[in-house]
Amino acid sequence: MPLPGVVKFVDKTVENGFCWPHEIILKGVKHSMAENRLIHAFPKNALEEIRVSLNVFRGKEYIDIRIFYKGDDGEFHPSKKGVTLSPDLLPDLQEAVKKLEEALEA
Repeated sequence: MPLPGVVKFVDKTVENGFCWPHEIILKGVKHSMAENRLIHAFPKNALEEIRVSLNVFRGKEYIDIRIFYKGDDGEFHPSKKGVTLSPDLLPDLQEAVKKLEEALEA
């Protein structure tokens, strides 16, 4: 099923029935996954890692926190498990992490 507004996928990778395009054409404007910037990554377990990145989609910047899994090829691939937030929500995310730290210390 194509995504709304997507005209076509270019050089796509299909994993578990989900399409991860390396490049997509949105209403005639090319967007590259290369606009994404990895900020931090850390292992969740032997087969997964959590990646925090800044992604650009349709000219807007987003915070993405996502679980990546190690595929049969030994490379990490994005899973559907994650959250994408507007940077406007960063103060709320920081407050949530602060409260989580306080709760763990109690």
